[in-house]
Amino acid sequence: MLPAAMESSTRHTHDAKTHPVADVAPRNHWGSFGSPFIKERNKMNMSNYDKQNVGKLLRGEGTWFTAHLFRLIARADEQNRNKLRTAFPDEVAAVETYRTNKSE
Repeated sequence: MLPAAMESSTRHTHDAKTHPVADVAPRNHWGSFGSPFIKERNKMNMSNYDKQNVGKLLRGEGTWFTAHLFRLIARADEQNRNKLRTAFPDEVAAVETYRTNKSE
């Protein structure tokens, strides 16, 4: 048994009045608390080569991440492409622009 002075300092209680939920960071869609670094981590910059050669990458050239991502975006149905757009908006736009220009 702890002395009364130590017991009160080690006791962890949660009181909605002293710790309202609004003071807590919002949860992300996986149920965990957000991080200020998440947006930076997901932000990638496409290389100039990738931007200029979308067609070649879609036809199978390249084994790097963006090449595989372009092919995944091209195969995705609308619902999954919209999910990919939340994480990779520039890459989805590049594939959609290429497909639109190719069909004109």
